[in-house]
Amino acid sequence: MKKRKKPDEPIKVIKTSLKSICLKPETMITINNYCYNLNNIVIRTYQFLRLYILEKYHNKQILPKITNKFIEHVIKTISTAKSCGKKIEKDELTIFYETKYKQTLQDNKPSYSNYGNTIGYSATMVLTCLENNIKLHFTNHLRRFININFEKENWKTLSKEEKKNIYDNTKLVFDDLIYNTDTSVGEYKIWKNENKSFLVPNKVKKNIHYDLECSPQNYLYPMIFMCLKLEEKEKKLFQFCPLRKSLIPHYMTIDTKTLITMLVNTKELKTTQGNLLSNLNENKQLIWSSLFDLNKINKLMNPERYVFHNMVSTDGIGCSITFIRSDLKNVENIPDTKNKNENCEFDYITELSNNELNNLKDYNKVAIDPGKNTLMFMIDEKGKTMKYTKLQRRIDTYAKKKRQIIMKSMEENNIKQIEEPLNDTCSMSCNYNKFIDYLIVRNRINHQLQEYYRQELFRKLKWRSHTYTQKSESILINKMKRTFGKKIVLGYGSFNQTQQMKNCMPTPTKGMKRLLSKHFKLYIVDEFRTSKICSFCLEGETCYYKQRENPRPYKSGIVNVHGLLTCEKCSKSSHSHLTNRDYNGSRNILYLMKEWINNRKRPAILSRTTCSIPAV
Repeated sequence: MKKRKKPDEPIKVIKTSLKSICLKPETMITINNYCYNLNNIVIRTYQFLRLYILEKYHNKQILPKITNKFIEHVIKTISTAKSCGKKIEKDELTIFYETKYKQTLQDNKPSYSNYGNTIGYSATMVLTCLENNIKLHFTNHLRRFININFEKENWKTLSKEEKKNIYDNTKLVFDDLIYNTDTSVGEYKIWKNENKSFLVPNKVKKNIHYDLECSPQNYLYPMIFMCLKLEEKEKKLFQFCPLRKSLIPHYMTIDTKTLITMLVNTKELKTTQGNLLSNLNENKQLIWSSLFDLNKINKLMNPERYVFHNMVSTDGIGCSITFIRSDLKNVENIPDTKNKNENCEFDYITELSNNELNNLKDYNKVAIDPGKNTLMFMIDEKGKTMKYTKLQRRIDTYAKKKRQIIMKSMEENNIKQIEEPLNDTCSMSCNYNKFIDYLIVRNRINHQLQEYYRQELFRKLKWRSHTYTQKSESILINKMKRTFGKKIVLGYGSFNQTQQMKNCMPTPTKGMKRLLSKHFKLYIVDEFRTSKICSFCLEGETCYYKQRENPRPYKSGIVNVHGLLTCEKCSKSSHSHLTNRDYNGSRNILYLMKEWINNRKRPAILSRTTCSIPAV
């Protein structure tokens, strides 16, 4: 039985250059100016919001409920409109701006006139960033805060048993706070009871994980509390409220209403702005065709499946064009098909039905072992191998050249010297006066460098990096087809990195899986112990073969060669051999794939239930 094909996504976004679809150069110039001005507004919105929350916290007042309307009100407070119409009466936000925030600025208010719905889109973006920051990071910050509070000064001299005892007790404290239980003992229990009211809200539904999704803003107070305590201990801080620091213009969303207020020349169309706004649906085609080449836009997608949705996002160089499925063109409520649980986006091979597994027997099976240096190491049933390294990706995606160009430009303009005073301030500080000091320095430097970062160079490099990435990924897919064939099924190791490693480029794990799944059948394979067990004898355990001087700069000492392994059992026999860690792991992943597809079982040596040795 064939697996039913998933329906097309209701919304698709295609990237192209703004220059390729604009009819007039004047349109691009105007959009560039609006993008820069909006970026300035959003930078100040984040700053104002964070300062306002801190002021409420330190004065022991109730923190504001942050909504789209509240953020829109903040935007209108820190910027100005046309000097016509009724004057708005001063409220709490206006008074706070005049008495507190204004002293940190170097220039006048930017204007929010003619932005139409773009102000609403920007407010939604700010709110989403704020809440996602809490949802994604609160539990990690809480765990780290607990560990730091029970940190011992003589940690390095403690025995393994003493360290394990501390780990176990701090975990009990963490679980008690997360799940509202009472399992901790001794000094750990006393500390938990004293600090619980500051670390978690009083009323928690079910558990913290559930409550974070429902009411993330309830955790602003605990995050500020933890940050202040860490600052007292002179530990590394975190950002409870995100800030936008880059002066390079970001993408802004433009819909039909925004287009009318921002760009449309009513004299050319022989009509008025009010007439266009009152008959928005009837005038959409006329409005967009007067500024953009709709023929080029419509050619980007199959018109029988998708049509232009009259919405674009742009930073003045690149442009993201929104298309809607043809059958949903006149539908008001578009269905949301996004997978809420990101972990379930890709199926594990163990979740497939017997019919689906039987269909995979005719495919060439390719195992992929993901990692940091070698992003993907691949091997198939015939023993053919292929690897995709981070250095290769760095060169192919233009990341290395882009960095060199930016560094050269910054050296020529003495940007580092101008930005050096920022080193004496801290943007993550929750101390009200220290954050004021940071804002004064930051806004003074922003005023000096605004023309430098406004250059198109930075956005052009970003756009070129995007096009080179697409080209690189296309080359990768074609190379895989030439090496392994077109009819292949991929077993992707369950690599999961919770935090970004220092001095390492980000690993495109989720994005890479999405790319591969568009061209091949892809399933996740649990890679438990695949690096630990020898893939040749499937009995012995691997161990390090060689040691060397630490190759990292500013570090010394003898370290193990991480990538070179040998087998403890094989080395005692006549079949002694050396193997690469990635090669060994991918062979074991391939073995797991074949065993599950053919026999519906996982070998005991690679199972979790039959061993106590941790995964590598």
